[in-house]
Amino acid sequence: MYQALILVCLDREASTLTPTVLAEVFSVSRPTMSEVIRNLTARHLLSKSRTQPDRRIHHVRLTSKGRQQALAARRRLARIILPQLLTETEGTLCVQLLLKLGEVRGAEDRDVPGAVA
Repeated sequence: MYQALILVCLDREASTLTPTVLAEVFSVSRPTMSEVIRNLTARHLLSKSRTQPDRRIHHVRLTSKGRQQALAARRRLARIILPQLLTETEGTLCVQLLLKLGEVRGAEDRDVPGAVA
């Protein structure tokens, strides 16, 4: 479940985060988060990049495969959580709106020169 939530978190941020920030967000140790990141990277769901000028710090971001998995995770989470909070009609509308927003954001990323999709 941690892995799915990390993918959703990174997708929501639409940028890069450091393993330290992710560890703090999920209240786990840095070594634990490093292991999760290694696993997700090995599965080609995340990529890592070093920062300038401090090459010791790296950021993680979703790959295109990771974005697809984040969307699937969001849908699974919605099926689990939304029924407890919303009526069936409200839940359906909420999921449709989230998917629509994802489509709009994806289109904006493709239309902006230099934007990372």
